[in-house]
Amino acid sequence: MNKLLALPVAGDSFLLRRGDRNILVDGGYGSRALIAALSAPSVAVNHLHIVVCTHADKDHAGGLTDLLEKSSVRVDEFWLPGSWADSLPALLQSPQRVVDILVAELDEFSSEEAYNHDEDDDKFESRVHARIAEERRNFQLNRVGDGVRADPERQDMESGLAWLKTQAANLELDAANATASAKAFIRGRRLVRYRAARRALDRRWAAFWISLIDTAERIRKIAVQAIRYNVKVRWFDFGEFAKTRRASGGEPGLLIPLNAVELVVPPRPINVMKYMVRLTPVNEESLVFLSSNSWEWPDGLGVVFTGDSPLGDGPGYRQNLLDWRQEPRGWVVATAPHHGSESNAVAYKHLQAMTHVVLWLRSGGSSLHPGPTFRKLHPTVRGCTHCPYRRLEREVAEVQLSPPFPFGWPLFRVRAHDCNC
Repeated sequence: MNKLLALPVAGDSFLLRRGDRNILVDGGYGSRALIAALSAPSVAVNHLHIVVCTHADKDHAGGLTDLLEKSSVRVDEFWLPGSWADSLPALLQSPQRVVDILVAELDEFSSEEAYNHDEDDDKFESRVHARIAEERRNFQLNRVGDGVRADPERQDMESGLAWLKTQAANLELDAANATASAKAFIRGRRLVRYRAARRALDRRWAAFWISLIDTAERIRKIAVQAIRYNVKVRWFDFGEFAKTRRASGGEPGLLIPLNAVELVVPPRPINVMKYMVRLTPVNEESLVFLSSNSWEWPDGLGVVFTGDSPLGDGPGYRQNLLDWRQEPRGWVVATAPHHGSESNAVAYKHLQAMTHVVLWLRSGGSSLHPGPTFRKLHPTVRGCTHCPYRRLEREVAEVQLSPPFPFGWPLFRVRAHDCNC
C-alpha cells in the first residue's frame, strides 16, 4: 500500500503509507481532530512508525502535543527540529523562568519598529520572520560545530531520547509538574496582554508575542511526551545544514531530509540568543523531507513534504536551498508550501527546477490561502482538503503513489470536491 493522505484537520497533517510503514508529517492544530482522522474507517491507523514535526507552529505541531496521552496510537520515533535545543534545557527545568525572560524582552522591544498598519497578517509574519531568520543565521554560522552527525552504521540511535532525559534529570514529569507548567504559560500570556494594553501595541505584535509562549509550551509538551512514553527521538538541524548545504541522515529509501543534518544529539544552546529569536518558528528553517521512489516501488511517485519552507534563502528567498541528489526523472507529489501562501510563491520554481511535480497537495491555511500562484496552477496538478473560496468543508485527500496495474498511472482522488477555485 503506497499512498499519501492529506488529513481533514485544521492546519497541516499528512499521512504517508509506504509498504507496511506509516509516517505522519505534522499534526495540525489539535489532537482531537488528528485522532479522529487517524481512527476514521477509511484510514484506521493506530501505529505510526515515524512522526515528523517540521517546525513548532501551532498549525503543524499542535496536534502532536498530547497525541499519545489522548489516544491509543503507538509511535516508534519522533523526528524533531534540532533548533529546539536552544530552549528545551531551560523549558524542561523551569518554564516559568523562560516565560519571565520572554516578558522582559517584550518590555525591551521598541514598538515603533514592530508593525506597519498597511500590512496584512501574511506580510507581517513574513517581515518578522525574515528579520529573526537573519539573526538566527548569524548565530548559527558563527556557532562552533559540536553536534555529532548520525551514522546509520552506528548503534547510537537511542542518544536523542537520552539527551532529552538528561535535560529533565531530577524532575518528576507527573500531573503536578504539568499543572505547574501550564500555570506558568497562562500567567505569561496574561502579562503580555496587560503590557500590550498598557503600551497600545499593535494587535498583531501582541499576538505574535503570545504565540512565542504558545510555541514554548508546544515544544515542552512534545519533549515531555517523548520522555514519558519512551519514544525514540531523532534530531534534524537546519543550522548545521546551513553551514555546508549538505543534508544527511534519515532513512535512505524511505524518508530523508533535504535541508537538515541529522545529529546524534542537538547542538548546545546559544545562551546569548534572545528567547524571542530562539522560539520563533522561522519558516525558512521549516524541515523539508523527501520520500523517493525506490527499488521497493520503482514505478511509483516520490513525495516532498515542504512544510512552511520557501525552499530558498537570500533576498526574496531566490536562491534554491535544497540539497537534491535524486535523479531528475523521479517524479513527485509535493505538499503546497505554507498552505499555498503567496509569501512562499518562489518555492514552486525551486522544486520544479529539481524534479517534475505532478501534483501539489494543499492543506490548512487561513481564508487568505491559497494565493494567486497556487490558484494559477492547472486544476489537474493541484488538490486541496478544503476551499475557503468555495466554502467547501474539509475532506481527506488521497494520492495513490503506485500504479494500480503494471505501467499504469497513479491515481489522485479528492473526496467530495475538485480543486478548481
